[in-house]
Amino acid sequence: MRHSLGVLPGRVAALALLAGLVASLILFIAIPAYDSYAALGAQIETARVNLGRFQAIISGQAPAASMDSGEWEGQAWDGQSESIVAANVQAFIQTQARDNNVSVISVSPLQARPFEKFRTIGLRIECEGEIGAVRDLIGALENHKPFIFIAGLDLRRQLIFGERMPGQKLPLSLRLDVHVPLKVAEEDG
Repeated sequence: MRHSLGVLPGRVAALALLAGLVASLILFIAIPAYDSYAALGAQIETARVNLGRFQAIISGQAPAASMDSGEWEGQAWDGQSESIVAANVQAFIQTQARDNNVSVISVSPLQARPFEKFRTIGLRIECEGEIGAVRDLIGALENHKPFIFIAGLDLRRQLIFGERMPGQKLPLSLRLDVHVPLKVAEEDG
């Protein structure tokens, strides 16, 4: 009986060790592998949808899986006219630039471009700021809904005359060509 009591704690310890090993294999290998497999599957599905759209656009047909108007809700700029939307976009960009310590030098209109059920309004924005502030402004514009598409970007380093102040970062001149989608009412045929 004494012999059997000595073996029992060893077996329990071995089972606990085995259970810990199996749990760590699941936690550190199986779950991350499954997550990456699921993420790749989602990326492949998105790529298939985009490929279908591009092929439909190239062939001149309407995309078969175009988005419903409900799916575009909140992603296009609303307004009574294109000029009002352009003014709203300009005001938003100027606010974002001011919040990110970037100076807007000029804003000028660009030619509109069609996109599925939308037409776009284009603006060219020229501004100046330090490199970190410019990066933050671009990030704020790219992550905004309704969408702001950055179609062109030109960065130039500004020359500093004299000595650079301590803590002064790289100043840049920035030219952004942005397009914003404007919801177009569907015409009855």
